[in-house]
Amino acid sequence: MSYSTVNPTIGADPEFFIFQELENKELKLIPADKVLPGKDEKLSVFGGTAFFDGVQAEINPRYNICRELFISNIRDSLNCILQYIDKKDIKFIPYPSLEVNLDDIKDSDNECFRFGCAPDNCIYDEERNIKYPDGKKFSTRFAGGHIHLGFSSTQQMRFFKDPDNLEKLIMMMDLIPGIISVAIANNEREIFRRKWYGQAGTYRIQPHGMEYRTLSPFWLTSPELTSLMTGLVRDAFKITYGKDADELLEKVDIKKVRKIIDEFNVEEAKRIWKDVIKPYYENMPKTTTRCPLGYKHQRNFLELMMKNGYEHYFNPTKMLYYWGRIKVPGFYKNDFSMTFGYKTFCSNFGNKKEYRDKVIEFAKE
Repeated sequence: MSYSTVNPTIGADPEFFIFQELENKELKLIPADKVLPGKDEKLSVFGGTAFFDGVQAEINPRYNICRELFISNIRDSLNCILQYIDKKDIKFIPYPSLEVNLDDIKDSDNECFRFGCAPDNCIYDEERNIKYPDGKKFSTRFAGGHIHLGFSSTQQMRFFKDPDNLEKLIMMMDLIPGIISVAIANNEREIFRRKWYGQAGTYRIQPHGMEYRTLSPFWLTSPELTSLMTGLVRDAFKITYGKDADELLEKVDIKKVRKIIDEFNVEEAKRIWKDVIKPYYENMPKTTTRCPLGYKHQRNFLELMMKNGYEHYFNPTKMLYYWGRIKVPGFYKNDFSMTFGYKTFCSNFGNKKEYRDKVIEFAKE
């Protein structure tokens, strides 16, 4: 096993929807173009930038080689939007797809009606022939949770300039974060999005490295999910750069992996986890401490999310609570010491019944 010790930089451009909670507890969509500037006049803070990208809001948190610092930049970017909007009862929700009332956005910016701004690359097809719908007639809007990897050295740039190595990297993205996202994020919004966006193997080359475009923004629900998914993307890099990819890819039919992701086949995704991914992590050296699935309690919690769905533990409608907008007594930065790290979260969840009960109770409220 030659899991690399070299780290890439981590970045992202996740999208989410903005709502206002009314007195009757109903949620009213606020098209992001009504409250945020566009791409040419982005809000900017040290941690990143924010703007509207159609009906959705988008943040570009400042990249970092450290997941915890990158997650801090996400929080900084979200706070920037909250302060700019300056309205009460605002909710950010990272839905993969959302049905909107076209009458509510008829006076919106043209970006709110445009689909497929630029074509994706895909390792499985030379061309993608998706015919995007007319945004003025099609009422569903989609959000992305694309994660970027920056090749932070000349050696990394040279390694992934080789088309074979780049292809292996994208395959590893599909095999690990792609398959795991299917296994834990099983809901109708995800399934419908995958018909139009986020197919397996989709990516874009960037000046800093590459962008994996399969994931939805479900991982933006909480810092712990963000830590998990960015860690898995980084693992795909480290496995490929460490030249372990061939060993793992020999154990799967990559065409089947592609089909599982595109068709959102949850049971088959769980089977790939059990037969291929989990054994790899179980055999990982104990000294590999920065891997999000390198310890049994972390894998155990992942399997709970596979069984119950991530929303059983992290409610996407409470995204801002998880990111610390409101300090919930006994839950955030208090006696339960909630932190950014997936490792620490899983340790607390597995070892403290009171903590575990509070997490599930809060998600259900």
